[in-house]
Amino acid sequence: MDVDLTALEPQWADQHRSFLTTWRGRVPSDLVIVYLGLIGRSEPFQRLANEWAIDATADVDTLWADLDNHFPREILYPNPLADEVDQRRFLIVPVAGEHVQAVALSGDVFDAPLGGPGNGILVGNLHKSHEGIRAADGKVRSLITLPVRHVDPSGYGQKEASGIFRRFVETVAADCLWLGMESQRTALREMLDRAVEVDQSTIEETERLLRDRLPTILAELKLPTDYRTQKALREYQAEESHLHHLSASAQKMEELKAELWRKVSDSTLAAELLSAVRAKIGDFGYSASRVLFELFQNADDAYRQHCETASDARFRVEQLPGDPGGFRVVHWGRPINHMGHDAEEGRRVGHDRDLLNMLLMNFSEKRPGDDLTGKFGLGFKSVHVLSDGVGIASGFIALRTAGGFLPTPWPAGIDIAERQKVPGGRKATVIEVPLSAETADKGADAMAAFKSAVTWLPAFARTIRRIEIDGDVPTSVDCSSLPLLGESQIRVVSVSGGRRERALRFDLSFGFALLLHIDAAGPGRFPDDLNRLWNLAPLEVPSRSGWLLNGPFAVDPGRTGLAGSIADQTEKFRTLGRTLGDRLLKLHDLADTDWRGFAESLDLDASDASRTAAWSTFWSRLFDVLALDFDDDLARHLHADGRGYGHLIDQRQVVPTRLPPSFALLIKASDAACFVDGALSDLLMLAKVQDWPALTELRDRTVSSDIAGQLRKLGFGNIRPLRFAGLLRQQIGEDKHVSSDLAKTLGLALTSQSIREAPLDNELYEILDVSRQALFLAQDGAWRIAQLPSPDAAEDPEERRLCAFAPAMHLLDKQYTGAALEFFRVARERSGFGPKTRDLGGWTAEIPDDDQGRQAAALRYVIEGRQGRELGDEIRRHRPGWLPWPSSQLRISPLLSGWTEKEKDDLLYALQGRDAFLSPMSVQSPPPEPATVLKAIHAWWRAEGSSLRASYAERAYPGDFSPSQLRESQDRTAWFTMFALACFHSFGLAQDEQHKSFVDAGFREGWWQELSESRPPDEVHSWLERLERWSAPNHFDQQYLTWRRTFVDLYSVARWLDEYREIAVKLPRIIEEHGVISLNGALQPSYWPPAMRLSIDAAPINRSLGIGMNWMLRELLRHGAYETRDEHLMLPYVWAPSRRVRILLNELGADVGERADKEASRTICDFVTKHLGDDRRFVGDFDLPLQLITRRKHRGALETCFAEVGGAPSDLMEYGDEQEDEDEIEGIGE
Repeated sequence: MDVDLTALEPQWADQHRSFLTTWRGRVPSDLVIVYLGLIGRSEPFQRLANEWAIDATADVDTLWADLDNHFPREILYPNPLADEVDQRRFLIVPVAGEHVQAVALSGDVFDAPLGGPGNGILVGNLHKSHEGIRAADGKVRSLITLPVRHVDPSGYGQKEASGIFRRFVETVAADCLWLGMESQRTALREMLDRAVEVDQSTIEETERLLRDRLPTILAELKLPTDYRTQKALREYQAEESHLHHLSASAQKMEELKAELWRKVSDSTLAAELLSAVRAKIGDFGYSASRVLFELFQNADDAYRQHCETASDARFRVEQLPGDPGGFRVVHWGRPINHMGHDAEEGRRVGHDRDLLNMLLMNFSEKRPGDDLTGKFGLGFKSVHVLSDGVGIASGFIALRTAGGFLPTPWPAGIDIAERQKVPGGRKATVIEVPLSAETADKGADAMAAFKSAVTWLPAFARTIRRIEIDGDVPTSVDCSSLPLLGESQIRVVSVSGGRRERALRFDLSFGFALLLHIDAAGPGRFPDDLNRLWNLAPLEVPSRSGWLLNGPFAVDPGRTGLAGSIADQTEKFRTLGRTLGDRLLKLHDLADTDWRGFAESLDLDASDASRTAAWSTFWSRLFDVLALDFDDDLARHLHADGRGYGHLIDQRQVVPTRLPPSFALLIKASDAACFVDGALSDLLMLAKVQDWPALTELRDRTVSSDIAGQLRKLGFGNIRPLRFAGLLRQQIGEDKHVSSDLAKTLGLALTSQSIREAPLDNELYEILDVSRQALFLAQDGAWRIAQLPSPDAAEDPEERRLCAFAPAMHLLDKQYTGAALEFFRVARERSGFGPKTRDLGGWTAEIPDDDQGRQAAALRYVIEGRQGRELGDEIRRHRPGWLPWPSSQLRISPLLSGWTEKEKDDLLYALQGRDAFLSPMSVQSPPPEPATVLKAIHAWWRAEGSSLRASYAERAYPGDFSPSQLRESQDRTAWFTMFALACFHSFGLAQDEQHKSFVDAGFREGWWQELSESRPPDEVHSWLERLERWSAPNHFDQQYLTWRRTFVDLYSVARWLDEYREIAVKLPRIIEEHGVISLNGALQPSYWPPAMRLSIDAAPINRSLGIGMNWMLRELLRHGAYETRDEHLMLPYVWAPSRRVRILLNELGADVGERADKEASRTICDFVTKHLGDDRRFVGDFDLPLQLITRRKHRGALETCFAEVGGAPSDLMEYGDEQEDEDEIEGIGE
């Protein structure tokens, strides 16, 4: 059959093009080119093959020549392979339906059922027959029909798809080209192996090129002389010189290089190479935190080089599982070694050497004219800082590095990349960076640094508009931009991720762009942890600015800092400032011309009703962002000398006054005449008081102090100054009566929280001093200082309990509500009001008989209130007339209606102790005559006190320490020791000698001084070291375990030692000024008015010291730490109510109570004074005789004293030296 081959061959090529299209990206291009080399090499098929050469390992001619070389004359005879191919033409016939034509053994054609894809691409055996055709040259050729079924390779993995296509090629070669001999099949198999195993072929070629350069690479690494790698290099160099001298063959030289390659590929030497590579990378200034940025820049360049549209360009980071884990980055830009849309051009610019360049140190094919980011050839190499073996998979290439640049196979890489390809078939590039134990922390730093900047990376990237991070918390960021109202030099950038972000991008000169963050109200600063200067990725250049500036900065090789002189950098910013000033003017005029369109473009409030406020807010926030530049050494040059923002504010009214709307909102810089000062300089505060009469005259040409200070930096001077406590004093007036309306006005600005926050905190004490003088209307109709709110306005349970039974004179009138209560609470802080136990007792006593509500509330307070137990003791001593008695009557009283039996028991115990539960038949004997017993104890002490006093001091105090050292002393060790001993006296199972022994051990070992001299929280090393020692696995000594458990208490003492020393020293003066005080309050200074007046603020230690506080005050008084004239002031507080002393005194008729309460000291003092008079001092030793005579050692002396009244004391030995903690913990357990 005569045919026109010139017309038919393009059609046949188009048939193959259509057939092969579905296989693009699914099988290696080398395999397709080999197939085409077997079925047609005419010009149409040559063009088709070249279309597949863009990601082939070699050009078409090279691959076909290699194919021919596999079939030499001894394998294929008599014709060369090219001639065999030329003798045939192949026609593709797609098979549809369920049957296909086949040739029977008889030669007849019949319809055979069509099998599934698993049977291969070819259908039937029609391809085994041929039809003769004659071309115009008269040459007869065979036309072979290839019936092919539609196979969707996307349903298969890369290996499976390659296998299917390979079997198709093998079938065509065997059945159509008759390459069926064993030698021919072997030759074809070798060729197809190389075509399919592209990664191995690429590795081999790359290895060959690296091997050729290996001596130079090793020399440039400057290996340490003791490295085995350096020794191998020296041996190579010596042998190379020898071979050159002998004019050895090129083969010998190649063998020598191969031997060097083999040596350095050893795992030990590879480790040396990696160390040297990391050192080299470090020399160039690369840090671990830059790694992901470098990979991102490479990906952005790869998209820019890709022939396809990059509208969907994205960059993905996946965290690797396990420990220490790692990460994997993926992009779909130009694959590694991919030639691009023009294979010839791709080879010309070196795309086929991508992998080699990635492995070589300090080498890149990127040129300045390419408009790409990476140019030093170092970026990718930074990954070796993190990983011992980086995985690279791209297209059909997969390898893993060793030693920082040696390629090794990575079979799993192909599958990993295959799983990442997009639905359209575009291949992924995967860089896998597994971490080691040594680099795990650096890997975390790299990930953290990347995450901190990820939101805005797409805004500056040339092509990438989406970033995905797949980790514990998946993150994705998408970016888009549009011109602002048609102005191409100012664009609105939108970023969506965890939340939507917006920014204005000002395109400046020379490829620079400034990004201004826009939030819901206008411009805002970027996060502080985000570096301001970028070259596609953040540079590590310090800056105070609030914007981001990206551009082709001259950078150092590590791409972290700016290159060039300070003068060059300054001039660069001044030049950019000129353009920025013009852009800012344009921004203003666009907004002024079309505010609605402007606001809508930026998602601001575009309504006409809010235009004035929104307009003012926008320019005010712009000032905030750009004012940060004024103190920056580099950024200030953007605005100096009438540039940048200085240009804008000189010509437009955009400077915010930072004053309330009644003032001018925006002015020109030249119009500013004065500024507010102090707390009034804060915009929010000034807005709160703008309607106060004292401010009615302040209206025109006034700015805040902050604005004035910033304007001076831009050359706008001569702005003179215009405070809060004085304003408050004027508002309160001379009579100091604060009505509910006035209180509400003041409360809008003054709250307990606001006065401790900027800006009022700088005037805190002045405000409190003025506020405390304010008088409020009480419920009894009188004007009084701030005391308690009305019950409905009480804030916390304690306050509500007090309000429930407080007299009307102490309760605020009910018309004070809302903000009025805020100022009331401010005034109460220093008003001096704070009901003590005796006050509460007075309230209880004066409750009318018919006011059962307040009566029940008072009883409820006894079991629930903060001072409940003390009030119970007070009621026991001074029982009000309305209280049903005896206890049996109280239990059934209507006052306790609704109370549980447990609550009733708690109340009765608080009011009467154990006696409340005794049988009415129980008859107690009257107590012995207390005066006689106490006088006998006094006589005993006068006789024995001298020796007992000395022995007590010897066993109570460590080393040379004595409380007498504390007089007018600020020695931290001495005061720390005193407070520590007081703390130890709060638990009583231990003896004085044990306290002393613990402290002595600390002095001997040196750590006691270290703890006492430390100043937590800034100095905690000595505390941590002590904890480490005591918790060490080899520390078997459990001695002093009880004392160690007070470590938290001792830490509090050390941290607040100066504050508590001041309280202890000034206690006589405080008592002199305030009268009766609460020791619990003194040890909670932050809530104790006397301490607050002294500006003392410290953590509470009232429970840490317990009744040890009474012991410490006694010892300070005994040893002269307080002046003699202050003895009468301190006397009520130096009596420690230890359990034995309580039992003794209660037996004598004192009502000391059942609990160890430091406040019971006054009760003890009153009782002893009542029965001993002036002898109450016990010769200046106060309660020490009582503490000692109740110990078992002096049991005989105590019995002698009781014998004076014909009685005997209780057996105190059964109580032992029990714990005296005020929370009544039942034991401290060794």
